[in-house]
Amino acid sequence: MKKILMALVAILFSVNAQAACNIKGVVDAEDGAIYYNKEHRLYSYIKDADKTFCSESDAGKAGYRPASKYFSNSTARVVECIEDGSDTGKCGNYVMGIYRSLDIYDKVCASSMANRADVLRAFVASAKTSQKNMDVAKYYGTTNALMDAFPCGNRVIAKN
Repeated sequence: MKKILMALVAILFSVNAQAACNIKGVVDAEDGAIYYNKEHRLYSYIKDADKTFCSESDAGKAGYRPASKYFSNSTARVVECIEDGSDTGKCGNYVMGIYRSLDIYDKVCASSMANRADVLRAFVASAKTSQKNMDVAKYYGTTNALMDAFPCGNRVIAKN
């Protein structure tokens, strides 16, 4: 009887321990091995996790890294890249390339004194004005954020 009771306690303990293992590990084609914790905004959408971990530390030891908060092609990933300092020039260059294209076609109006840091700072502030801006594909979100950050006022913009 004592062995049966001990076995039941062990089973109950293992069920409770498994319930606490709610870190979902996924191997993504673009992002590699990533994990989602319960606070992640996309957690509830992950239905087929490749692995489940009991802690973020366990996930890290298994070679998984935290999932980005946003989709890989979103404006938010560009903003995140610029803000967190991981930008090795790629994200800033992307924004500056779009800015220069818009400037050539008079779609943005900025001071001639605006430098790279000014443009990137204005882009980030403009993009973060709403979640909708952050979730759209990076080309559209970047273009819209730059046009909002550097409006041309009442000037009529020629249509191509």
